[in-house]
Amino acid sequence: MPNVYLSDTRRLRDFGDGTCGVEYYDVATATWIAEKKPLTIYCDPWALDVTDDGWTPAAHTAVAGTNFAYAQLEYDPDAEECAFWRFALPPNFDPTQDIIIRVFWKASTAIAGDVVWGVSVLGRTEGDDINAAALGAEVEVIDTVQGVIEQLTVTVITLIAAEHALAANDMVILKLARKADDGCDTMDDDADVVMVKADIAINPAVLITGMP
Repeated sequence: MPNVYLSDTRRLRDFGDGTCGVEYYDVATATWIAEKKPLTIYCDPWALDVTDDGWTPAAHTAVAGTNFAYAQLEYDPDAEECAFWRFALPPNFDPTQDIIIRVFWKASTAIAGDVVWGVSVLGRTEGDDINAAALGAEVEVIDTVQGVIEQLTVTVITLIAAEHALAANDMVILKLARKADDGCDTMDDDADVVMVKADIAINPAVLITGMP
């Protein structure tokens, strides 16, 4: 199949191995590069009612709300608490790219102060002992609560390839902790997490077996 030019800077190319995909022209390097499309994975709050020597779970609470009901994880201001999520990476996940974690949170009484969030991940695949390896290095970010109670703050945490070390088809364990013992964590109220989402890069040139 000949290359099909969608514009001066985008083309559909046959890679010669039974797959095809979209490339874009990078002016800076004067080369054609496979287009990396993002995929978003949404994580609703959940928690495990179990405490270990190394961590304490954030309280999982149901909120009636004014217009709709929802769940939230309430991270204490006085001691480090955390929660865990699991999600799966697709076969065309691009392990060379960053993963962007966004934490949607709020406070019910505080209108000032900072929260220190820490994210760490671990990938597991067939043949792995699910709980034998420690999670990767924790990446921390400081963010400031909104000046009005119950307004959402969205904290962005970037994991570069060396920090996430994940691969296509991995089952991912994601840990989100509030580093309440850190001197930079100054908000004197629970930080209520209502959602976490992960934006990952996928390579559309990778053929997913069994799919058209």
